[in-house]
Amino acid sequence: MKYTVKKKKSNKISYLPLDPQPPVGNILVLHRYYAKHSSGEQYEKRVSWLSGGSSIAIYEYKGVYPPLKPHSYIRMHPKEMQNAKSDTKFKKAGDIYLSGDSFEGPTNKRQIYNAKARAKHQGQEHAHKANFADEVAAVEELQHTMSFVRLIIRQSQKSPCIILYTEDQLNDVKRFCCPPLSGDSTVLGIDKTFNLVTITVYKCISVKRKRADDFPIFCGPIFLHGNSDRETFFLFLHHLSGNLGGCAQCPVLGSDEEKALRQAMSLAFPKYPRLACAQLLKKNLKHALADKVRYATTAETETRSADFLHLLVLLLYLTVT
Repeated sequence: MKYTVKKKKSNKISYLPLDPQPPVGNILVLHRYYAKHSSGEQYEKRVSWLSGGSSIAIYEYKGVYPPLKPHSYIRMHPKEMQNAKSDTKFKKAGDIYLSGDSFEGPTNKRQIYNAKARAKHQGQEHAHKANFADEVAAVEELQHTMSFVRLIIRQSQKSPCIILYTEDQLNDVKRFCCPPLSGDSTVLGIDKTFNLVTITVYKCISVKRKRADDFPIFCGPIFLHGNSDRETFFLFLHHLSGNLGGCAQCPVLGSDEEKALRQAMSLAFPKYPRLACAQLLKKNLKHALADKVRYATTAETETRSADFLHLLVLLLYLTVT
């Protein structure tokens, strides 16, 4: 291999060998790397270095640096981010943005707003969590700090279940639904009011409303669940059965025609009497037959329709009980 010199003459390029040829040990090879900015070709970079184990390189920039696009985002330096979080308590976002370093500081006011929101979020005790796992962890923490959260059940392929009640609620259920044999009792109603909530209710027979001349309805233990199958309901009812098992009198349970709920009641309370709510059965039956039964508007036909519905309710009550 010969070392040559590049020359151009009359628009022709020629390579003339050096005479004499230099020794191989005296040759230094210069390497260069060229690149253009993605936002504009008018801004170029050239890197030069020598082979042979040298750790020195020269970076050269040519042209004008292109301005940032509106959607461009550059991460703030961690130190500048911490300073911005501290300043948000005393300064406005615009003042922090203008006073920041041009290279390591915030590139727009949105970064200041986000830092302020995160600082405020971290200071809130019951703030919204980042994901579902954080929500579950927060609920499990409440089980150790709040007596209202009694039990948290997690199952594979199912949503977590939560049983909520206080000691006073459970004592009232035992007092009014499971009294001694000589005392008066009331029905313990179990109803799934929403797709995620099942509540128990009972009448407080120690007081009476003067205007309505009836006992007020109180809320008992509450069950939060994401599934409405028999196994899920059984978890709640089995927990209640274990807490009511030592009472002198068995409670009378009441519910609507929810099939999965009634099956779970049969498993959790096999020897307890069960009732069906005639009002709920009548309401559900009326909605189910709304498209099949034509209701008239006269008083006589309305009375007949009501009698017909009442008869069907009685038949259903005898069937489910």
